[in-house]
Amino acid sequence: MTDLDAYHGLHLAAPRGNITLVDWYPWQPTSAVTRVRAYTCDCAPVVYELCVAGGHTYIRRCDWSTYPTSVMESERMTDRHAQDLWMRIMSGEAR
Repeated sequence: MTDLDAYHGLHLAAPRGNITLVDWYPWQPTSAVTRVRAYTCDCAPVVYELCVAGGHTYIRRCDWSTYPTSVMESERMTDRHAQDLWMRIMSGEAR
C-alpha cells in the first residue's frame, strides 16, 4: 500500500450555527475542459468538488444516495470567491 492508496480525500466539518445555503443548479455540459482542484472523501453520500472550467471556478455537489446520482453546481465565479465558498463548505459554514 502506498501513501496515495491511503488518501481518501477531505472530510467536511459538521454544520456550525446558521449555515449559508448555497444556490445549487442542475449540472450543465460545457465545451470547456473541467479540472477538479479539490474534492471531499467519497465515503460520504454527498461529495463536493472544487472545479475550474473556461476561466471560471465553481463547486460541484454529487449526491450518490439518489438514483440517478444528483449532480448540482454552484454559479460560476471568480477563483477568489469560489475558494471562499469552498472553505465555508469545508468548515461547516455553508451547504
